[in-house]
Order: sequence, then structure tokens, then C-alpha cells
Amino acid sequence: MSDMTIIERFRHHLFRTDQADMAAIMRVSQATVCKWEKSGAPEPRIDKLRLLRDCAISRSLPWKDEWLLDGPPIPPDIQAREAA
Repeated sequence: MSDMTIIERFRHHLFRTDQADMAAIMRVSQATVCKWEKSGAPEPRIDKLRLLRDCAISRSLPWKDEWLLDGPPIPPDIQAREAA
């Protein structure tokens, strides 16, 4: 799963949600999230990334601004599942 886009990593590893919920968080359509998750597609604008950050903080999820460059780390339970 290392070839995931940043948005995919946030969706799978931090929010653990589907594209529809991620779209609601970022105030875009599910199709837009799908487009962002395709390799080579343009990344979301900073205002959309701020919505992502604000939602993570409001849900008491861990957050570091540097994750905007590489995405959040893979949680241990997902690492174990991928290694099996």
C-alpha cells in the first residue's frame, strides 16, 4: 500500500473511512476524492487540507502538519495485517 496518494493514506490510515465520508469532511463530491486518489491527479487545495486537519482535531485524532507532505504513518494494526 506504499503507492497510496496522500489523500488515500489519510482516508485509510487516519480517518479509516470511505470516499463518501471523506468527501463530506472536505466538502467536495465523492468523485473529487476518487480523482485525488488516482496517481498523477492534482492534490487538493490548502483550504481542503485545512478542513481535513480541523476534522481530525475535532475527532481527537492525532495530527501533525508535516503529514501533509507524506501522509500519516501507517498504524501498527494495519502494518501487522499487511505483513501477514
